[in-house]
Amino acid sequence: MKTKVCKDGFVWLVINKEATYQLFSSNIEVFRLYDDDSEAACDNANDVRFHNGEFGIEVGFVKGLLPFCPKCGNWLVPSRNPKYTWECLRCGENFNGGEIGSHSQTLS
Repeated sequence: MKTKVCKDGFVWLVINKEATYQLFSSNIEVFRLYDDDSEAACDNANDVRFHNGEFGIEVGFVKGLLPFCPKCGNWLVPSRNPKYTWECLRCGENFNGGEIGSHSQTLS
């Protein structure tokens, strides 16, 4: 399973076009996902047919589950760089597990 974590911490479960058609036809809300972290609901079959990007279903916010960046305080997401464990989407820094330690900060 593939997920997409947006800069605001919202998580999407990324699904393929076939699964999107199946869920859409079962009246389950599916979304077209865009590279700028925006999304649009699929309102009809043409929305699925003509979208060439990713599709997703909502998972939700994960702010309370992820560690925080020791530099800027934003939550971290799994790193896209295979040399690192965690990545901060706000300041762009990458970290390994030993660099972040425990952090009890909460975001408002």
